[in-house]
Amino acid sequence: MNECLNNEPNYITYYNSIQMCLPLGLGYEITPTDELLSFLEAIKGVDLSKYMVRKETRGRKGHNRIDLLRAELFAYMKLGHPTLRELEYQCRRNLDFMFLTKELCPSDKAFERLEKSYLKASIEDIFYDISAHIGSLMGARTDIQYIDGTKIEAYANMGLV
Repeated sequence: MNECLNNEPNYITYYNSIQMCLPLGLGYEITPTDELLSFLEAIKGVDLSKYMVRKETRGRKGHNRIDLLRAELFAYMKLGHPTLRELEYQCRRNLDFMFLTKELCPSDKAFERLEKSYLKASIEDIFYDISAHIGSLMGARTDIQYIDGTKIEAYANMGLV
């Protein structure tokens, strides 16, 4: 019965395809304390478009620059100082980055164009503005330097902080 009737090679013996099996529960549960939700909550009040240079683009429409900036800022928060290739890798493999880029896979060149052609300030300056925004939301005083929480606890009942 294993005989080929039309003299074609037996494709079953040479078949070596690898197929990924996805889990049946495709829902990715994001807990309320997830760092992605905390990051999105922190930058909710920050206008990221003020850091962009408005340039006329012709031809094919590129990636959304605000989404790329969000992904890059999240990478700086999570990974420290990532390379452009690491950003590309994270956008292809990490679900948090896929959510931020709306499941598009920008290349390292897209992030390079963002940094060199479309940003008015460096990522570090944008990070400083975001941290100042978070500090103003929390009511942190900038005239006091906090090294650890001991100063806050020491004067907790005096109303100085």
